[in-house]
Amino acid sequence: MFEDERNSTAALIAADPAFTSLEASGAPILAVMGTPPRVVYANAAATAVFGADPAARLLTGGERGLAAAIDRLRGSGAPRLERLSIDLGAGVQTITILCRRLFESDDAPCFAVAALGLRADAGAPPEPAPDAIPEPPA
Repeated sequence: MFEDERNSTAALIAADPAFTSLEASGAPILAVMGTPPRVVYANAAATAVFGADPAARLLTGGERGLAAAIDRLRGSGAPRLERLSIDLGAGVQTITILCRRLFESDDAPCFAVAALGLRADAGAPPEPAPDAIPEPPA
């Protein structure tokens, strides 16, 4: 059941032009549904940025976390930008997300969420160019 839910959610995200563009640019994207909210889909970029369990990082944070943002969006069908405070490993950071309702189910609405401005490689320090590596003293 979980794999079917994940695949159908991924297909709905892929059918949305805004999320398709964000996916192509490497943005972390996930889908959240249920009460309490649970992550039902995370793309490779979301897993790279938020870890193997994105719910642990994103669904906490009190009034500035994703669960609170989802609660504020439950009555609206319009896409919305939200600011979240989350710990990305180097301390708490404020990120901007685009959140949009994908569909309504018996359980609860399902929301697509994209973290704007974050990329999987954004946290890694840049590799030095090969000619910039100093030679060890002889």
